[in-house]
Amino acid sequence: MFVINSNEGYFVHLLKSALKNEQPVEKPDEVEWQKVFEIGLMQNAANLVWFSIEKLNNKPEGELYAQWQEVYAKAASKCFKQMMESEFLADEFTKRGYDILFLKGSKIREYYPSPDMRTMTDIDLLVKSEEREPVRKIMKELDYDEDLMDDGQVDAFKKLPIIYTEIHYDYSNINHAYHDIFSIDWNKLVKTDREHIYEMTYEDLYFFNFGHYVKNIAKVGIGVRTVLDCYVLWNCASEEQKENILKKFENMEFKAFHDNILKIAHIWFDDMEDDGSLDNAQMYLIETSTYGNDKKTQAISLINDERNTESISKTRYILKRIFPGANELYFRFGIKKRIILLLPFLWFARMILLIFSGKEKKENIKQNYSIIESLTPEEVEYERLVRKEFGIL
Repeated sequence: MFVINSNEGYFVHLLKSALKNEQPVEKPDEVEWQKVFEIGLMQNAANLVWFSIEKLNNKPEGELYAQWQEVYAKAASKCFKQMMESEFLADEFTKRGYDILFLKGSKIREYYPSPDMRTMTDIDLLVKSEEREPVRKIMKELDYDEDLMDDGQVDAFKKLPIIYTEIHYDYSNINHAYHDIFSIDWNKLVKTDREHIYEMTYEDLYFFNFGHYVKNIAKVGIGVRTVLDCYVLWNCASEEQKENILKKFENMEFKAFHDNILKIAHIWFDDMEDDGSLDNAQMYLIETSTYGNDKKTQAISLINDERNTESISKTRYILKRIFPGANELYFRFGIKKRIILLLPFLWFARMILLIFSGKEKKENIKQNYSIIESLTPEEVEYERLVRKEFGIL
């Protein structure tokens, strides 16, 4: 798909050289350093590319070189501070007798050749759901400010200037299509040599991490990091672990999605022959940021809505946002017992809340509506085409 004398192809080549600690090819004349830098920034991988740039004879020049160096320095500094904070949190929680499990990037970066190759927005850790209230108090004691406390499966806290920590009480939202599959059983976790600190088996780490990308592709989109993480974790697995991982994906609806992500990883980083069947998917990964964007999010929502109807309808989708289904209403209002007679009152309560919601929320609703209205049939069709290539439609 990507040739080395294109901006995208050279970007992928530099990723490969960094991961494999290989000498990169010097930049082809057709490639623009500025474009490669911009792709790296969008993918949160400019710092990883820097590992290859340092080995080149003909590096970027002037201000661009300084900017790139600064991006790497900031990423490395943030990585170090996050690792120190993770150790601090581990000590504080365990000395109080709370069991914890570090999740996602907090564990994945350990398998990269160097941990500062893998950027991480926040520190993720899991505690038991019944410990939510005391944990909230602990975070305040540790000088964290509350950022998102919505009684869902996660609480978010920030400690300025750069530390952001998410405390999970479940791996995925209860409304997630695969919640039961990606639900963590503390009894199946592995005890470490430190009391109260647990970890997953390697196979579960791989499987649950991919579950995070299953959620993202269904909601906001995915970028290059999905391929990077899968490649790194796959390559660190033993042959027996690889067999066990593949068994976990058997009979799963997202098996084809995993197979195709792994195929792209082998094409990009192992020189596997590209048969052209994933061309759109590969370009999508390069063009989509790590966490998608608002336009892709709304296009994906329209496609998801279409699955239960005969065709895409913007009006129907907007109405469903205003008048969500019963399950979503019960969840939003924290009602565990389903009573049909309550639904009209819940819809009325939701309308009142929308009317009297803050300015920021109203602006967000208005912006989403504008995005939906601006979507062209071609843009929605492209999102559908990509999902078919990935194997999730």
